[in-house]
Amino acid sequence: MESLKHHNLVKEIYKYVISCKNVEKSLIESDIFEVSGNVTRMPEGFIPDLYYKYNNLLIIGEAKTDEDFQREHSMQQYISYLNCLKNYSSEYMCIFIIAVPWQTTKTACRIINKLASDNNNLKIVVINEMGVYRSYEKD
Repeated sequence: MESLKHHNLVKEIYKYVISCKNVEKSLIESDIFEVSGNVTRMPEGFIPDLYYKYNNLLIIGEAKTDEDFQREHSMQQYISYLNCLKNYSSEYMCIFIIAVPWQTTKTACRIINKLASDNNNLKIVVINEMGVYRSYEKD
């Protein structure tokens, strides 16, 4: 069972995704009870907190609490998700969303940017409890 803090961060990801242009809300996959359905599993076995793939748009969202953000398992998850997005970047608009508590936002920007250094055509969105902290394109 995930913590309330984690759940609220996933809800922030979900709110961001439904605000995106041309997103079909019924096709969003998430592990929070407000959204029904299973979430697509990555080839490495990891399951993101939010997954959306439709109409040339691929979004992967992951929420982490302060305690979990820099754990080895979390790093492996980020790499898996970024690799998935990289594999689709020639045919899809790819977005990676990381949601963390506000204390971790600068660290999240730095680490995710480093892990995504070889990903082209990728939008990275860093979200905290107050909404979008930073959103930028990597090309």
